[in-house]
Formats: sequence, C-alpha cells, structure tokens
Amino acid sequence: MHKVADFQFNEHHKVVSAIKQMPYQLEFYVYQGKFTLYVLPEDIEAAKVLLGIPIQ
Repeated sequence: MHKVADFQFNEHHKVVSAIKQMPYQLEFYVYQGKFTLYVLPEDIEAAKVLLGIPIQ
C-alpha cells in the first residue's frame, strides 16, 4: 500500500466523503489527531484526484 496523504482530523468530513466514492482497496490510520490514507500503487493518482491533491 502507498501513502496518499496525511490529513488533519478537522478535514475528516472531506476525506470520508471522497473515500465513499473510491472503489479501491484502502487503509486508513488515525494517530494523534491526524489520519493517513493508503491505497494500492495503481490507485494513488485517482485517489489524489478525488481528494483534490496535486499529483506530482
């Protein structure tokens, strides 16, 4: 699994609504008020697009 991004906990509504649209296998970790989203390598660009994260 590859890391998509770290988010602050106050962004969780945006992220949860985007995750509901993702037909991917994903993992989600919460730690000390932040959470991190991981997806399979082939899904990372699509996940970033849904979340509005620039693709580098």
